[in-house]
Amino acid sequence: MTVLFCDLADSTAPGKRLDPETLKRVLFDYYDAARTAVERHGGVVQKFIGDAVMAVFGVPYVREDDAYRALRSAWDLRVALESLNERFEPRFGIRLAAS
Repeated sequence: MTVLFCDLADSTAPGKRLDPETLKRVLFDYYDAARTAVERHGGVVQKFIGDAVMAVFGVPYVREDDAYRALRSAWDLRVALESLNERFEPRFGIRLAAS
């Protein structure tokens, strides 16, 4: 099994700038992008912990390339964050970055 853990860098900054409802929408868009990236490569999101995503590859079936799939998923999520930031920055004045 391979575990992918992705956390947003400096996640308190958007929380200070956005009202709670807007922050919730932003995080849901991030969660959706993460789930899409993980599932595209055969992984399963186990849980969202605040602004972090924990996903597993190789459950319930192990593949020889599970680690590679996790890396591809992480790369896709970083690309998706750039796309989200194209919407978030002009609208809300924030940028999300993964750590």
